[in-house]
Amino acid sequence: MRYNPYEGTKLINNILRLSDAFRFNDHGFSMELTVKVIDVNYESGSKVLYKSPSLEGYSYLIFQIRRHTNSGIARDKAISLAVNHCIEKDILADFLRENYEEVCGMLAWECTYEDELAIKKEEGIEEGIEKGKEEGYLEAATNFLQSGFSFQDVARILKLSETQIRDLKARIV
Repeated sequence: MRYNPYEGTKLINNILRLSDAFRFNDHGFSMELTVKVIDVNYESGSKVLYKSPSLEGYSYLIFQIRRHTNSGIARDKAISLAVNHCIEKDILADFLRENYEEVCGMLAWECTYEDELAIKKEEGIEEGIEKGKEEGYLEAATNFLQSGFSFQDVARILKLSETQIRDLKARIV
């Protein structure tokens, strides 16, 4: 489920208030941010769509994807059909032709807040493992070199290049 800080807030005259995203009752703000919400769905007929061909094209692409998925077509197939339809209609055609795979991949990938946290956690774990390996190699190489092993022996044992071993030795000395 996607995190939405504005969930449950009332959209009054197409205006959102930043304070609505927070759970507290004191509304004695010294400053308030308000934004006008513009419906850019293709079927909305919003004037802003006609001022930006790129936005109108993107909105039309999303409209086509929704149309296909609402008719029961699987999301991946719906995306492919919509992108090809837009290319045929010369809507964002150059961009879609040039970036077909990336566009389809991005549109197919839905990331929830929980997914994002899991990805960040996994990346942190991988970075920690790599840093731990480097520190382990540095400590092992230091111990071997201080025990009188040659660069070649340390490199062979740790499966590192002699250059890497020399760099480690330079850090030690």
